[in-house]
Amino acid sequence: MLPNPAFERDSPEAGEPLNFTLDVNSMRLVITITILFTSFGVFADNLFLVRGEVKLSESGIGIISECGTNRIFQFGVMASSPYFKFIQKFENLSAGAKYPVLIEVEGNLVQAGSNMSSIESPRVIAISRGGCD
Repeated sequence: MLPNPAFERDSPEAGEPLNFTLDVNSMRLVITITILFTSFGVFADNLFLVRGEVKLSESGIGIISECGTNRIFQFGVMASSPYFKFIQKFENLSAGAKYPVLIEVEGNLVQAGSNMSSIESPRVIAISRGGCD
């Protein structure tokens, strides 16, 4: 197989530095991708996992009392389909609020006030009948 002369001309010799230039559009793309990956890292760092007993407020918001610390968290905005699945599962497990329900939720922690924080974009990891031991 014959070598490609264009490749040979553009290839640095051993020990030579590689010169690489980007046009404006390519540079914008590189910056955008860098910012995107950086923001994914920031969101991943803010994920918070809480385990505790859950109750529903009169307005249907999940209120979690964390096991061991008794810190109080409330669910933030949740997409409608996961919310309805959570409500249905909660109602079945609690049997009309007769039994405590234990939940593990992951989401972004937001300080809402001095005595209650909010978990935005909550994702239910596990839910079962029972309380904190």
